[in-house]
Amino acid sequence: MHLSYLYYTLIRPFIPIFSRAILSTRDRHQRIVAHPRRTLLSAEVYIHVGTPCHRFCICHYFSEKDKLEALERKFPII
Repeated sequence: MHLSYLYYTLIRPFIPIFSRAILSTRDRHQRIVAHPRRTLLSAEVYIHVGTPCHRFCICHYFSEKDKLEALERKFPII
């Protein structure tokens, strides 16, 4: 058995998200937790799939709360 499998299946669920180390790109969403000021910015990037906003973008119809909820659904914070 690989050590990363053991970590992700047995150990990680019991470590609070604020105490987890970023070990691989699989954990990159935890940077949002590390920098709460950037949460809304991260939500904007997630909604736009990393591309810039265009003229007829629907992001203007969503509130900040909606954007943060979308990010929370994709990367739940325990």
